[in-house]
Amino acid sequence: SLAMVGYRYAFHGKAAHAAAAPHEGINALNAVIHLFTGIDALRQHLRADVRIHGVITDGGKAANVVPDFAAANFMLRSRDQDYLHEVVEKVSQVAEGAAQMTGARLEILPAHPMYENVRPSAVLARSIKANAQIVGMRLDEAVASGGSGASTDFGNVSQVVPSFALRFAVSETPVPGHSLAMTAAAKTDLAHDNAIFTAKALALTACDLLADPALLAEARKEFQARAGGQVSRRSN
Repeated sequence: SLAMVGYRYAFHGKAAHAAAAPHEGINALNAVIHLFTGIDALRQHLRADVRIHGVITDGGKAANVVPDFAAANFMLRSRDQDYLHEVVEKVSQVAEGAAQMTGARLEILPAHPMYENVRPSAVLARSIKANAQIVGMRLDEAVASGGSGASTDFGNVSQVVPSFALRFAVSETPVPGHSLAMTAAAKTDLAHDNAIFTAKALALTACDLLADPALLAEARKEFQARAGGQVSRRSN
């Protein structure tokens, strides 16, 4: 999963009558628009694994009034948190430029805590796969996609201890995430059965780790190797 963090970019301008005295106003909405266009121009210079997506939450109250306040919430993602920090800085510079172009005052506020990228564990994956087969869970072939494009606070856990998360199907055919179709699929018998299979596979793997010190030691050794001999710095 991708590392992710969220920020709110708020611009404070100056209200004025949009027809009678527009020259007396500072248009905060223009700053937000420049923020979006600046980020769009930035995308071509970022790595392919980066995702930046946002919405305008405040954009003025009436068309005949120069908006004195406008804001947008953005989520920024990358495959690793170190590069994500670079992306955050680049977007901050775009926001500062938008403020300077319009004369608005910029305020950057935290909107979502850092979700770190998930550190994989091949040792735990092999154990869970074997246990999933024991309980009769249907396993699909791995998709060579480089991982999920989503983000999760489980990533923070995986940076501290050897960890593994098992995703399960709720539908025989693909359904869009964060949709009403996903809500409906998540209530089906298939989804319920696969949730039970997943719980059994995870429980059996926990038993394996408790009963086999060698397996636990192997998982810890791999974890340290992926961390380069050190547990990465925390941001949570």
